[in-house]
Amino acid sequence: MGSPGLNEVLELVAGYLKPIVQEAVREELRAAEPAPMAAPTAKESYTPAEIERVFGIKKGTLSALRCHGKGPAYFKDGRKILYTKKDIEAYLKKGRVKTYDQQN
Repeated sequence: MGSPGLNEVLELVAGYLKPIVQEAVREELRAAEPAPMAAPTAKESYTPAEIERVFGIKKGTLSALRCHGKGPAYFKDGRKILYTKKDIEAYLKKGRVKTYDQQN
């Protein structure tokens, strides 16, 4: 019996390396998983992503409102857009509509 051909050698190497590579990929994915974020409670300012998570206003909506000079008040820290909880709550309260039976 002669020595194995190139294809056989490649199959043997691939069979040996496959579980090693799979485990390395699993470890990388576990390390890349973001840590769960706690809901902000007494924060001074919120990013658009936090506003979306806490108040349900989509980041895209906030961006569109800013572009049109509307929406909740915000401030910039360098390139970062930030909102205060007070400004978000005031914006949400301003948009509240009382129904007929709430007015009496």
